[in-house]
Amino acid sequence: MVKQLFIQISCFTLYFLQDIIVITRGESIITEDLRVKKTKKTIEYGFLDCVKKNTFSKITVKELTDTMMINKSTFYKYYDDKYDLRSYILAKGLTDFSNSIDVSYLYFPHREVNCYEEKLPSAIQPIFDHRKELMILWSKNMESNVFEQMQDIYAKKFLISLKKTKHKNLPESFQILNANLFAASAMQIIKWWFEISPNSTSKEIAHIITICIKSGSYDILQDTN
Repeated sequence: MVKQLFIQISCFTLYFLQDIIVITRGESIITEDLRVKKTKKTIEYGFLDCVKKNTFSKITVKELTDTMMINKSTFYKYYDDKYDLRSYILAKGLTDFSNSIDVSYLYFPHREVNCYEEKLPSAIQPIFDHRKELMILWSKNMESNVFEQMQDIYAKKFLISLKKTKHKNLPESFQILNANLFAASAMQIIKWWFEISPNSTSKEIAHIITICIKSGSYDILQDTN
């Protein structure tokens, strides 16, 4: 009886210890993930800070690690070189920008575009929240045509959405023209907002964009339909 009780207690202790090990391992993984994210975020911000002050081609890994206050071994743990780091940051920036684009107004009748204007501020505010980072990505120091790439992403999204509307039967040339005109207009408004009028609210910018939509894309689409 005593022996059986001892075995049961031993098994219980073993299972309890196993649970503790599993929990501890889980906590360690979470802690490690947070540490990795924090380190990579430090590297990203350090890179942008360096590009803000100097052209990419002149920046050295030593300059990067000094700014980030990390060892070279830590840098090379995550990136092959500065080109690999730039590629990662640009790809992430372009993906985030693409996810923030809203061209849903194409599905609205002309009279309902005002509904789009009401929802637009919440869509463009996150873009403005990353204004400083975006302006660095657009700068000549980055030595990459990021602004043009974002404009191209805008145009492609517009074109894809346009093909799902009643305007899908328009000549391809007019669809491409519309997409490029809207993308160029939208990007220039965003750039003006960032550089010239940063005190304007997202609501004011949404109103400007909507005016351009009404006087631009819609008129062209209606005239060519």
